[in-house]
Amino acid sequence: MKRIMTILLCALLCVPMMGTLEVSAAVNVAAGKTAMASSYFGENYVPEMATDGDLNTAWSMGSEILTGKRGGYEYIGVDLGAPYYISEIRAYSRQDFDQPADRQGWLIQVSNDPKFETTVDVGRRLEAGEFKSHTAVKVELADAYRYVRVVSPSYFVVAEIEVFGEMAEAGGLRNFTDIDDPADVGPVQLLQYLGIMQGVSNTKFAPYNLLTRSEATKIAVGIAGIDNAAETDEIFADVPREHWANPWITAGVRTGQVSRDALFRPDDYVTTTEFLKLLLSAMGYTPRYVAKGGYPAGIISVSDELKLLRGTGAEYGEPLNRISAAYVIYNGLKSEVLSMDTLYPDGAVKYEKDETLMEARYRCTLESGLVTANCVTTLTAPTKMSDGCVQIDYKKYVDATDSVQHYLGQRIYYLTEIDDKDTIQLFWADTQKNMITTVRTGSMEKLLDGSLSYWKDGYRENIKWKTGVSVLLNGVAFPGWKLDDLKPENGYLEFIDNNGDLIADVVKIFRPEVIVLDTASNEDGYVSLNGMNGVRIKAETPDYFVVKNQGRNSDISAMSQYDAVYAYQSEDKRSLIVDFASNQITGVAEELSDESIKIDGTVRGVSQYFRTHRGEMEGLLTGDERTFVFDVYDDLLWVRNADFENQKETLGLIVGFSEQGMDELDVRIFDQYGKFVVFPVAQKLKVDGMQLKRQNFRDSVEKENYLNLFVRYRTNAEGEINFLDTERYYPELEPDSRMVKSDVEVLPSHEYIMGVNGIYDRNMMKLPVMSNTLAFEIPTTDSYVNAEADFEMYFRAGTISQIFPNQNPIEGKSAYYGQDEFGFPAFVVLYTERQTIMGGSLTSINNDNAPGIVVDKAVSCVDEDGSTALKLYGYDISTGKAAEQIIPSTIENMYDSFLIQQEHPEWLSDRWMLKPSAFGEGIENYIRPVNAIGHGDIVRYQSSGEKVVALERVFDFQDEPIESYSSADGSFYNAGTNPNWPFTAFKLLYGNMTSISENKLSMNTSSGNSETFVFDEIPTLLYVTGDKIIKKPIASLHSLLEEDTRVMLYTQRSQHLAVVVYDYAD
Repeated sequence: MKRIMTILLCALLCVPMMGTLEVSAAVNVAAGKTAMASSYFGENYVPEMATDGDLNTAWSMGSEILTGKRGGYEYIGVDLGAPYYISEIRAYSRQDFDQPADRQGWLIQVSNDPKFETTVDVGRRLEAGEFKSHTAVKVELADAYRYVRVVSPSYFVVAEIEVFGEMAEAGGLRNFTDIDDPADVGPVQLLQYLGIMQGVSNTKFAPYNLLTRSEATKIAVGIAGIDNAAETDEIFADVPREHWANPWITAGVRTGQVSRDALFRPDDYVTTTEFLKLLLSAMGYTPRYVAKGGYPAGIISVSDELKLLRGTGAEYGEPLNRISAAYVIYNGLKSEVLSMDTLYPDGAVKYEKDETLMEARYRCTLESGLVTANCVTTLTAPTKMSDGCVQIDYKKYVDATDSVQHYLGQRIYYLTEIDDKDTIQLFWADTQKNMITTVRTGSMEKLLDGSLSYWKDGYRENIKWKTGVSVLLNGVAFPGWKLDDLKPENGYLEFIDNNGDLIADVVKIFRPEVIVLDTASNEDGYVSLNGMNGVRIKAETPDYFVVKNQGRNSDISAMSQYDAVYAYQSEDKRSLIVDFASNQITGVAEELSDESIKIDGTVRGVSQYFRTHRGEMEGLLTGDERTFVFDVYDDLLWVRNADFENQKETLGLIVGFSEQGMDELDVRIFDQYGKFVVFPVAQKLKVDGMQLKRQNFRDSVEKENYLNLFVRYRTNAEGEINFLDTERYYPELEPDSRMVKSDVEVLPSHEYIMGVNGIYDRNMMKLPVMSNTLAFEIPTTDSYVNAEADFEMYFRAGTISQIFPNQNPIEGKSAYYGQDEFGFPAFVVLYTERQTIMGGSLTSINNDNAPGIVVDKAVSCVDEDGSTALKLYGYDISTGKAAEQIIPSTIENMYDSFLIQQEHPEWLSDRWMLKPSAFGEGIENYIRPVNAIGHGDIVRYQSSGEKVVALERVFDFQDEPIESYSSADGSFYNAGTNPNWPFTAFKLLYGNMTSISENKLSMNTSSGNSETFVFDEIPTLLYVTGDKIIKKPIASLHSLLEEDTRVMLYTQRSQHLAVVVYDYAD
């Protein structure tokens, strides 16, 4: 049912303002986010133009229908990606044409429903206003919202939508901006979670506002168990039925919390004693405080007994503010309620304390403990918990907040429900027990075994840690740490004392990669951070991934070019913490030293990174006007160099050097576009992060082998190479369409020709090149380019990581192929004269039989490295023996050869390494996740040790029988890390039995063929029903063949090894 809610605020009728994009310190959280619209008017007015940050583009409603009207309106909106507490929305009118009708009658709405069936109106633009004007709406809502849209009943055009606000905390709870004391955050959030007290707005709790008697009554009646009071009455002369609090006051009289009187005084401030009477009545203590003297003496006595005023600062008889009321309730929640136990004949009553108020009324328990493990590590070893789980005092919990993991090593209070004691619903840090000290490397003075002295605000401080302290490096346990590790370059240390003895129990080392950001993304399961300063991070999205904007929760989409980034990535890449600052200043550098810089009269600090990399920022002189990038500590990190930043990076393979004159050095590169290019070397260049003069680089070339290294390079305006990077990237992390450095450090380059017979992008062959076609040659007569060599290029290079031998030599030549990060071949190299690889090891090829399992069940398990793996239980189809096999987390996908054979048997008819042209595009449609393996399926695999390294599904046991099936003969597809093609020949024949004699069975197979085989000497018979697999003697085959059964014959090397009977009756 639609619910359209209108907030009557003065901001609802907004005055249009001029349309220049406003400059604000706040981040526009709509920038670059997914736009959504009812329709659009051609490709020049698409929805994305409303969030592209450019006022010169615009969205227009039109004839190209997308969703059509929603909520009765045409609309343009934005999906923020997560709920935000929105503080302001700006909607800009079009800037290209002055058409007043396009910019009037707007309604601005927010929602958490992508279909906008439930909306909240936050602003209107009734009149057109001036050309190029915009509408700004200040928003004060208690709830967080994900979707924002502008709607109109008539034709309209919007140039840009901007949204400002803060991402909601886990669970939708709010850290209010006016709660200054960290100790207050937990009790306030607890009352929010239980629905007892909320903020006065989406940003304010108003802790020191005084509570009125009506507000206090509503809170206390809710605690007594009445969530929705509806009945009204005229009990008090000053509380008419239409008064907002009348239902709650009436309910309070019914529950006995409120005493009848002539007047209630609803708008008077409630006193502490009055509020305690309301609360104690809700807790069942009325007989107790009456017996102790009633109001106020009995109230005071029982409140003192229960310590309800502990930590509040409130005084009996005085008005009560909101934060003190919150603490009174918090103390009450932890106190036991009073219930009648026995009524004696003389009228006496015995009362017993039983559950706490939190347990009795809200069915929750509140406990405290130490966070000892999260999703990537424990405090002592890099062993992860199950996804979504944490450990408190070594007990496992499900973390519904998805935030407890951030508090590893700290003590917390945590809330669980009585009916679900293993799930944490809410938590907060125990600020009384946790003492956290942060020390930046640059402020350290003296480091000893067990203590550190450092400078803080001009004073020398000292901190100690206990023997056996838990140490973590970038979020993961670091048991092998040494004292020098406590001096992280450009980083800091965090010391946690979690028991109040002034000695650290946990030391967290934060050692960053410093990045001057070019691009940032988190797409397709990969996080990518690329830096202007040549530093890059690209990895699978880690289990623990946090993005902060100067310490505040943020999102990678909020990052922009030239941001100063500190990225703390663990060595196992399971943890990545990113803290960034969007802080640039353009001005004149008046003074500069290793300690500070003076820009336009203002002195600022400089970072450790700037001090060590200052030489890379060419041309920075006092008096220059430049753009300066400052980090999360407001220290100078980088000075922008427009000439250098405008250079684009290219990937390429160095194939030689040539000298032309005394001072010049040329580099010949085979680039990512498939061309051979020659560049002179600049007088100064940066090589692997080091600033070198050309002569120094020439000396380096003579000492080190740069040939056949994959590099990133840049050229300046004169076409000279001034940047080379051979170190900071890894093959498994690069885009598939670009070539990168090989895991084999130096590719072989002796007296032979390197050729390619197929280029693959992931699992698809982009260009088959037959084995007699040379792709390109690398002449190696000496260390310089052979200017006479004729280089030709027939293909675009693919990703190269490792080199493996192909088991099918072609015409006596040794063949090798490279492997990309998905385990598919990127290229095949033919060696015409040599058969060895220098500088790398070969992976051996095993041509033994590939085992197969008829799967009984596939279950998740924890691998020895702590990662989540898949374990298969079933029977080895070759031997009939019970079998178990672990599929490690590194293998996520497999080829469904069963489906390929049914739909594209021609793809499997040839061994495609020998005939790559037969390999069809569209093969990617037959990749399945390994967790799709189910009961009755048949999989084949290659193992290394006890783990699978290659896998395919050759039969999929479905709910209904299929007509027939004949497997491919020996072809194999791989999603692992060590592929072999092909395995030895095997065959599966599936069909319906047509006749059976004493020892012969005939069955219909694919393409109308019939197969007859003798079965009495076949060693294995497996009977598969819908829920179990039973191994039976082959003689019982007769009794298993019914109308609803099908027969599978497994043959390898022309030997019948197994019969599998599938029963579909279930």
